Amino acid sequence: MDKAFIVKGIIISIFLYFAVRLLWRYGKMYVFFMLNEPTEWDKQIDKPRLLFHSVGLILLATPFYSNGIQQLIQSDNILIQLGQWVPFFAGALTVQLSWTSKFKNVYGGIKKKISPFKKLQTTLTSEKEATKIYERFSQVGYIKTDIASFMAFVNLETPIKRIVWVDKIERQPKLINRQSLIEFVSNLVIGFESLENKQIISLIDRYFCNPSNQNIKISSKNVTDWRNNDSAYLRKISNLIKA
Repeated sequence: MDKAFIVKGIIISIFLYFAVRLLWRYGKMYVFFMLNEPTEWDKQIDKPRLLFHSVGLILLATPFYSNGIQQLIQSDNILIQLGQWVPFFAGALTVQLSWTSKFKNVYGGIKKKISPFKKLQTTLTSEKEATKIYERFSQVGYIKTDIASFMAFVNLETPIKRIVWVDKIERQPKLINRQSLIEFVSNLVIGFESLENKQIISLIDRYFCNPSNQNIKISSKNVTDWRNNDSAYLRKISNLIKA
């Protein structure tokens, strides 16, 4: 069998493996998005992963540039061969790295370490008061978390683990109630209403996630709608906090 054919087969197989893995994850997301169904998109992880794939897949195709396959097979010069194989393996390593748990920890934790909300203050005046709010909203079924993670939020400290917001829309039980979440945060953070819509979204992304541990998709329109929303279910949030 032709040696060039074997080398091409190996390279193409590795390239297709990573390409199919990419399409399997993000192809499904695209289909769900087009069908207006919830997706698992997490911009803190998926955006840098796509960047790594863009670079990695280009490097994986390096041997096909400028007769690289022929140089790999015919040349006895080790430097020429390394010039073809090093970028290829670097590409494979780059792509594979983006699927590791270490990658998630690094890129998922960047925003956790840098807080743009240091000047904000909580409305709660004591740990005892914060504990009562935590217990009340956990029992009623609005949040799912541990007390340490909740305290990190009410003190606006570096998140330990994001709080799972489990309240659903009554008429659409598959969807997270974003309006009640915004109302909840607004009652616990002084100056919340004066923040820009993008700042509000960033604050919520920092401390809250959905039951799948993904970002809750909140748009600027959602925040604007909340500012004009005077529904009874939002007053219920305020009453629970003040009780």
